[in-house]
Amino acid sequence: MDFLEEEIEFTPGPVTEYLHEALDPDAVERLAQILRTAASPVIVVGTEVARYGAIAALERLSDLVDASVLGEIKGADLAFPNTNPRYVGKLTASSPALEGADVVVLLGAELTEGLAMPLPDFGDSLVVQVTVDPLALRRQYAGQVGILSHPGRLLDAVADRLAEGGAVPVSSGGRVRGLRERWEAGREALRSRLLGEADGAVSAAHIADLIHRLGGSETIVVNQCGSAEGFIDTLVDYGAPWTYFGLSGKASAQGWGAPAAVGIQMARPDRRVIAVLGDGGFMFNSTAIHTAAAYDVPVVYLVLDNGGWRDVATVTGAMGSSLGEPGAEDAMRWTFRPPIDHASYARSLGLKSWRASNPEELESAFAAAFAEDGPTLIQVASAMGDVRVFGQAFA
Repeated sequence: MDFLEEEIEFTPGPVTEYLHEALDPDAVERLAQILRTAASPVIVVGTEVARYGAIAALERLSDLVDASVLGEIKGADLAFPNTNPRYVGKLTASSPALEGADVVVLLGAELTEGLAMPLPDFGDSLVVQVTVDPLALRRQYAGQVGILSHPGRLLDAVADRLAEGGAVPVSSGGRVRGLRERWEAGREALRSRLLGEADGAVSAAHIADLIHRLGGSETIVVNQCGSAEGFIDTLVDYGAPWTYFGLSGKASAQGWGAPAAVGIQMARPDRRVIAVLGDGGFMFNSTAIHTAAAYDVPVVYLVLDNGGWRDVATVTGAMGSSLGEPGAEDAMRWTFRPPIDHASYARSLGLKSWRASNPEELESAFAAAFAEDGPTLIQVASAMGDVRVFGQAFA
């Protein structure tokens, strides 16, 4: 079937669009009026919020209107700190925050690109789209109100307008607090499950714990680790926009993590960059670590070694394809035969390197890597339990 030529029935509802390049006072007034009367608003944030420096404005406005905040499912940048008590998880087709929401603001957020999931059901909620991209207003979803604007300027203006009308900052209300507690409980359940299925190897939960304890809050994480990507995204606390760089819903280029980490580390010499890479993704651009060695850029590379492109086989299996059946991984060359010695490869290019087959070895290698002034690489025996949990979550 050619989906590009398939006919569907679609009747868009009425949309009010504010398309002024300058800040539109009518748009400010309309959004302020919508949020002033909202009982259970939800703000879905995308990478535009971070890239246009709008996080502080968003935090202020979400406090004023007592909103819960969802992140887009795959964001290249940290759009909202997950340490903020208003953060209640990622947008999915069945996010608990959408239940009972009367207003949903899509703030520079991607909904469908690069994702194998249905469009979220916003029910009877009034949906407002805010973006800097005029093509995005109707490309993925046609809400009832569309605003083309710089997110920070718009949110600041709306917050000022609400304050003029007598709105005062509120503490996290019962609904937001309940959603936050539900997200925190889910995160802890995920951590426990990953640890329980590690079978002595290293899970994403072990890595998240080490980043907390040894890396600290000032560490910058570059996250391109395939089936463990969502776990590193969820289990690590990120309190500032510059602490996280990840996979984009617009489909990141394969192998971007290793070279991106070099550039990010050079831009922030006052911080330490940890690049968490899947072994399959690392193979697309592994020579980038030579640049780190040549210029003495002190990135800590963690290569999660599960022996191949396991997430590909897992995803195809979850979708019901025969390519997910036993034996298909080898037949499709998704497993690395012969196995790859990433640690020796890194050493040949001038990096200090270690192998870690269990959490204790990883902790020792992690501490040693942080003590070095140059680039390092740790080849980590990645728990297959991470792949199983990833496949079940995807399905």
